[in-house]
Amino acid sequence: MKYIIYLLFLTVLPFGGVAQQDYMFSQKQIEQELLMISRVLHNESILDSLIETAVSNSNLLNAFDEDIRYFNEEIKQNKRSWISSLRMGVNVFSANTTTDNNNESVTTYGVLPSVGINLSLDPGKLINQRSAVKQSISRKDYSEYLKEDRKMILKKDILNLYYDYLGALETVNTRQLAYNARIQQEEYTNGLFSSGEIGYSELLIAENQVYLAKEAWINAGIDAMKKRSEITVLLGLK
Repeated sequence: MKYIIYLLFLTVLPFGGVAQQDYMFSQKQIEQELLMISRVLHNESILDSLIETAVSNSNLLNAFDEDIRYFNEEIKQNKRSWISSLRMGVNVFSANTTTDNNNESVTTYGVLPSVGINLSLDPGKLINQRSAVKQSISRKDYSEYLKEDRKMILKKDILNLYYDYLGALETVNTRQLAYNARIQQEEYTNGLFSSGEIGYSELLIAENQVYLAKEAWINAGIDAMKKRSEITVLLGLK
């Protein structure tokens, strides 16, 4: 766990104690970042930890969780709603009709020796209750499907960003080497100019090549920092 937290620490925090601009990676910094990326891409437990961090910090996925909890509660409520379809009748009194000597009907009333209770179900309400349960289950299943689909997309996005960051760092490394080579070439050209072996135009060409190489190095560094920032944003840590 400490190992994973350490990698998260490297992923989130910028370089400290560096006098140069953040986008101007030193060779040591590039090696450290490349090592960190390699560990993330080749260690499934570290990658899973980063994905879980991104999932827990995702507002969209948290919204799916809220929907799933709501539908689970709705399912419980709908399953209990069958009680409202019950009909109960209570028989307390009795009525008895007879014919007297004059052929007239006589009704007598009395109290039953025991209370009678009748229970019945309302078929219409019962059918509606079953339909409501099925709809709630369907909505919950759909929310779970959307959540899992979004988690797969999130994992793919995280992997792509780390590979993009890997490529951006390699470009920084190449541009930095090219810049250093142009500086050496300019120093050599400056020596030739001082000795009168070449003209001023050749010196200007060498100096311009240094400026172009430095610009390419800076742009590569900025692009790498963008990729790095996109990773921290996707993980929900910035």
